[in-house]
Amino acid sequence: GIVSVQFVGNDQIYASVGGKGIVAVDLRTGASRLISNVFGILVLSRGGQYGFVTADVLGRQGRGDMPLTRIEFERGTSSQVSTHGNAVTAVAIDAHDRWVATGSFDGTIRIGPVSGEDPHVLLGQEGGGAIYTLAFSPDGRWIAAAGEGFRFTVWPVPDLSKRPFHRRPLDSLLKTLKTFTNPGAVPDSAAPNGYKLEPGVFPGWASAPEW
Repeated sequence: GIVSVQFVGNDQIYASVGGKGIVAVDLRTGASRLISNVFGILVLSRGGQYGFVTADVLGRQGRGDMPLTRIEFERGTSSQVSTHGNAVTAVAIDAHDRWVATGSFDGTIRIGPVSGEDPHVLLGQEGGGAIYTLAFSPDGRWIAAAGEGFRFTVWPVPDLSKRPFHRRPLDSLLKTLKTFTNPGAVPDSAAPNGYKLEPGVFPGWASAPEW
């Protein structure tokens, strides 16, 4: 079947057709042509010059062979975006074609440049489970995610001008973590290494986190 349709201007539609790929249909003449053999859920940039495709998730629960694919329609090329993992179930592009967001089977959300550099990672989707749809707010400040379960989550988009938290140098990462946490190591004769982590009285943030 056809799992996705997107307008390109007012007179053309791109359709993702099972057994074929992405087909362009001219609404004025009815003519169609195959423009990519990649099949799946299609999201286009505003001008339609490129798009992202995720695999059709129906009947593919738990499979790990669902990478994000970027298609350059003018050049007729496609490439996998490995930085977004291998179990992508949803994708969205912000209103200014700067950022791409993806959701995964395990509830992980990744947001990064449309060019494919390392994304920021959002964890802790309430209820867990796969994410099936994403949307940026028009001003780009928020990302909404929904999927398994009868709820959706709205996240603030992180500062994408900064290096993703998990890609920072070790010293910088540890320094930041220290300001957000308050456990301490205390002696414990029953522990293999003689210590255990125990949360202390929360003293307040050393520096307020920017969520």
